[in-house]
Amino acid sequence: MKNTSRRMMALTATAAAATLALAACGNGDGDGLDDPPPVPGQEDEGNGDENGDANGDGGTLAELQEAGSISVGFAGEEPYSYTDDSGELTGATIALHREVFASMGIETVEGTEVDWDALIPGLNAGRFDAVSAGMSILPERCEQASFSNPEIMYTTAFMVPEGNPNDLHDMQDVQEAGVTFAAMNGAVEESYAQALGIDLMTVNTPQDGMDAVVSGRADVYALTGISLRAMAERTTPTSRSR
Repeated sequence: MKNTSRRMMALTATAAAATLALAACGNGDGDGLDDPPPVPGQEDEGNGDENGDANGDGGTLAELQEAGSISVGFAGEEPYSYTDDSGELTGATIALHREVFASMGIETVEGTEVDWDALIPGLNAGRFDAVSAGMSILPERCEQASFSNPEIMYTTAFMVPEGNPNDLHDMQDVQEAGVTFAAMNGAVEESYAQALGIDLMTVNTPQDGMDAVVSGRADVYALTGISLRAMAERTTPTSRSR
């Protein structure tokens, strides 16, 4: 990444209440959309799937089992799902879903990379069969796709310039400081900023968010702590996390 050595980065986790987020929707109990929205900072994540038949009786699952392969949409977010330097599809959710799909009789997982905000639209348009990404389970997303049981509990974090010059530790700090906040298009962090009336810059990829902070176009970039730490360690070996 260009010019990264000029301006080192630090990570700071948001201070949010530790509560459970939504249970998986499409689970047949009919109450998934009645739960309160998740608290910014800690969310459950699952993989989106357009096949609502949990028992696997016919339909999409049977077709995938017959074919022996499944196509998943991913957004290139490390360490969840991305392509490595050799072009191989890899990541934590990819590894998990390979095991899950293999247990269902589907041995091959192929990937289609799209922007984050194109994951669910791409699923519903039939570009791929499922989504393999660190995607928060939210009511509005449950209206568009079925989700698996929660797979990951994560903490949202901030990427800020070294030294955290604006002293940003949570969304309230960002709101009070009047700084520019970067988030991925369609990501849950975007909705946090919109709800609080924060000066928002949307980006298409995780790298775009880091670039925005490095260049000074944004004062803070929010994403899952897992992803930001992976980016900082890969891009700037001297980065600090906190």
